[in-house]
Amino acid sequence: MLSSKEENTKLFFKELNNNPCNIELLCSLSKKGIFLFDILYKYENIKYHEYVVDLSLENDQYFMIYNDRQYKRFIELMKLYKIKSKEKHFAIDLYFGLAIPNEFFISKLINDEDFLINLYGTDFTDSILYFLLKYNYISSSIFQMFKNDYYCFESTITYIIFIDMIYLKNEQYDLTKMNKFINSKVFFNYILGVGRNIEGLEFIINNIIDKIEDNYCYDEIRIGYKYPLEILKKYSNKLYKPNILYFKHPNKYIESVINNKYGDKGLKRIHTYLKYDGMISSINDLCQPFDIYKKPETYSNYKLLNDNIYKEKDCNHYKLYENSELWMGNKDLFNLNFNMKRYDFDDDDDDIYEYSYEMLLNLSDTFIEKYLNDIELLKILKDYNYIIDKYNNDNLLQSNYLYYISVKCCILGSLIYNDHNKFIIYILTQMINHYEHINMYYKPQENEIYFYNNGGRNDDWPFSLSKMIWETVWGITNKKSESIFWFDPNAPESDQY
Repeated sequence: MLSSKEENTKLFFKELNNNPCNIELLCSLSKKGIFLFDILYKYENIKYHEYVVDLSLENDQYFMIYNDRQYKRFIELMKLYKIKSKEKHFAIDLYFGLAIPNEFFISKLINDEDFLINLYGTDFTDSILYFLLKYNYISSSIFQMFKNDYYCFESTITYIIFIDMIYLKNEQYDLTKMNKFINSKVFFNYILGVGRNIEGLEFIINNIIDKIEDNYCYDEIRIGYKYPLEILKKYSNKLYKPNILYFKHPNKYIESVINNKYGDKGLKRIHTYLKYDGMISSINDLCQPFDIYKKPETYSNYKLLNDNIYKEKDCNHYKLYENSELWMGNKDLFNLNFNMKRYDFDDDDDDIYEYSYEMLLNLSDTFIEKYLNDIELLKILKDYNYIIDKYNNDNLLQSNYLYYISVKCCILGSLIYNDHNKFIIYILTQMINHYEHINMYYKPQENEIYFYNNGGRNDDWPFSLSKMIWETVWGITNKKSESIFWFDPNAPESDQY
């Protein structure tokens, strides 16, 4: 017994293995519904076709962009999804991360000003910064100054490391140093999210599972992504220990789907719904891909075995690390070939928001007088490394948060002055906007940066910290003696930042 989706999948991969294959037939089957459990760039007969992008995005699967046609198709679809969606940055957030950031893709992105202006607005800024470093589009000194100094989310860390390891074949990582991260449930779940296909799951099984001290499934779902039943069974058993509970049903197909898809916690939830409500309210989510959800009564004739001995297990390895360890300078996670310093200004002894307005004005005046006078400013504009070197060797500059952000702005000013790549300037500006207390956005059309007066202020200050930073650096100009930094009295439109 196969569901219609499984039948379509069987036909899809049969055609995919023909040489040449009928791409229109593949697209038609995909529209009807398939399990795309493999990455399409593995297949030479379709690897370079632009419809690889369509098929992958339709089925929530990773893909690689190798040529201009594929990149053009990707941009077309991004624009289409954005038009269709009423949610902010819907298309970018859901689909941008499916494009594996190989060097060709990054090289196209950084030179696509139209994409930057009309589409970019994603949670993948940290990841893009890393891959700009990987492909030598930014220096280690730039990366050091603009990285996130607080902590990265587990989803960001696992995306970067395991996309790089599994799909880009980067062997610089040492998994033996990651044990406490891999053994943390929240971290491992995100790794499984990256392994959303056969190649990813095989990598996890061959390289990670033997390092897991307790591979019991503490979650409701054993494998979150959708696979045909035979593949679901195979990998569910390889990834996790058997469940304690067992959903016994006269229909062995239904029985197999539920027991392989759900962990004990999920089985218990299903049982509770059926026992007290007589049906499962979220039944469409239960087994929808397998065509067995249409009649709720289908599930009534079942038994939950071992319920009398089951006791929900406490997960004592939800997190085995501190959030402060989740940063790109951690050598156990990222084996970068240079040492990084953490610039942390959250110390209670030096909280910028405890400063009086007069103190901040004095700091701003000192910075302008000492570092933005005519002689120093010219050196900064000629080469951003001048202010970076000065910062790293000047205790005064390192003494407070206002100077730290002002130095970053000087670097941005130097990049704009020298007509540096706009995509890179945008990403660096976004890193400040996302992770610091400063509200700012970059307009690539004008090649200017705008501050705006929201958040980040002490109630006793007449202005926000963002405006004070602007008042410190506004005198930096481009080669036409025009201001680089501007102040916008109104918050920007949502698609500007």
